[in-house]
Amino acid sequence: MTVLDGIITLKACRANADLSAEELADMLEVTSTTVYNWEKGITKISYKYLKKISDISNVPVELIKA
Repeated sequence: MTVLDGIITLKACRANADLSAEELADMLEVTSTTVYNWEKGITKISYKYLKKISDISNVPVELIKA
């Protein structure tokens, strides 16, 4: 898990939930490219999806680096 000063990356959240990018994308009803873009910081994730990822990975929103 990638943790910096109590912050966890989106990719680490996904890995912690034992999900591939494709599986997470299906759960969020987005494309896997969207998930990869969020993880790489190419596009900004909305709070709506950040909250869903938080719920799926059991990591508080405040600790997720987005």
